[in-house]
Amino acid sequence: MAVPTSVFRAYDIRGIKETEINHEFAQLLGRSLVAHFKSEAVVIGYDARPTSIEFSKYLSEGIQEQGAKVYNIGMVPTELVPITAGLKQVREAVIITASHNPPNYVGFKLLTDHGSQGILPQNGRNEIQALMESPDTIPASSTRGEEIKHDPWPAYIDHLFSIVPKSSFTKPLNLLAEAGNGMGGVMVHHLLRDLPIKVTPLLFEPDGTYPVHTPNPHLPEARKLAVSEAKKASYDLTVMFDGDADRAAFLDENAEFVPADYFGTLIMDKIIHPKHPDSPVVIDYRRGIVTEWAGKKNGYAVFRAKAGYPNMKRAIADHHAEFGFEASAHVMYRDTFIAESSGLTLMYILKILSESDQTMSQLIAPYREQAVMLDELNYEHDNPDELLAILKEKFNDAEITEPDGLSIRYPEWHATVRKSGTEPLVRLNLEAHGQDMLDQAFSKINQTITQSGGHAVAH
Repeated sequence: MAVPTSVFRAYDIRGIKETEINHEFAQLLGRSLVAHFKSEAVVIGYDARPTSIEFSKYLSEGIQEQGAKVYNIGMVPTELVPITAGLKQVREAVIITASHNPPNYVGFKLLTDHGSQGILPQNGRNEIQALMESPDTIPASSTRGEEIKHDPWPAYIDHLFSIVPKSSFTKPLNLLAEAGNGMGGVMVHHLLRDLPIKVTPLLFEPDGTYPVHTPNPHLPEARKLAVSEAKKASYDLTVMFDGDADRAAFLDENAEFVPADYFGTLIMDKIIHPKHPDSPVVIDYRRGIVTEWAGKKNGYAVFRAKAGYPNMKRAIADHHAEFGFEASAHVMYRDTFIAESSGLTLMYILKILSESDQTMSQLIAPYREQAVMLDELNYEHDNPDELLAILKEKFNDAEITEPDGLSIRYPEWHATVRKSGTEPLVRLNLEAHGQDMLDQAFSKINQTITQSGGHAVAH
């Protein structure tokens, strides 16, 4: 079969069912993964979309054909795959998900080092792709592996409660949880059922066609239902998940959105730094005013990495950090084998609320005073490289660096404009010391982008 190179994205493999990724592709991917890494076993799990369920069978077939054992943990939130691999000491793992892409997409996230690191072009994916393009070079296996259906939940729950004991939750709390018909509802049910937390569920039934809205709570339009419901009653916190639940987003008690910069820094200040005073925190280049301020105030180092979960995982390992988070709300912990864990993030925030006399808005108020930020905006642009050159010239009196896209820094505000690693888009992130300054900076940047041919898209 012809292997389309376009499906090999920066951080994962993702494409349209049948036209780009079919069952032969999935089987060949399983064979090539095992052949390159000489895997004895592979953990696989998948999200709620019908394509993921279907293609897990083809992937498993290829892994078994190449002689490796498959631990199939079924339909689960993304974090259970690397955490299960870490707990069972299985080196390779595959998450079958296309995250928040449309339902006709199929996707695969490849992991190694007991689930703690993504498989990128530089550490194995190029070799896997080469094997897929020349399948005759894959050595035949003399034995066939087997598939074992494995229930990951008991070990996962025990592991998270070994990190955050049930005794941490002493104060009754009201939680509104919106799962977007993805996998977040399953996780909330398993984690919180025995805690003194009243959960009001929204869209908990997994449905990979996502009939109500796109499961991406970092899009304002995808938060409308949760915001509307949060205003109808008194909730201490609202949590919203994306489709595969590798990200959680939050609303405070006033139904105001809480950016990752605020809640990630809160977790660092209240939990990680007191427990691990020598640990730095890793963030990506997109934003950072709030975390840098808190690091100087509280005495911990802040390191940066390129956006994308494999880059963050590598940086957390390299800097010996216990914790890291992206502006996009992928939050990773050494305690979860450097997996993005929306489950542990939710538990930590509930623990902070349970042990504090302050509300969520009061807890994050010091961060909000330091900086406000724009929801990440996406633009279609025919020539992203030309756009970056235009922006460099337009803002040539700023501190310009290019660690991951283009960074434009003034004393009053900071913006990054970068090409998406997974989609044909240009992404804008903007933060500033105050709303007026944010509005002024956005007006200048947006005008420059649109005048050069860019078009904002709701994505």
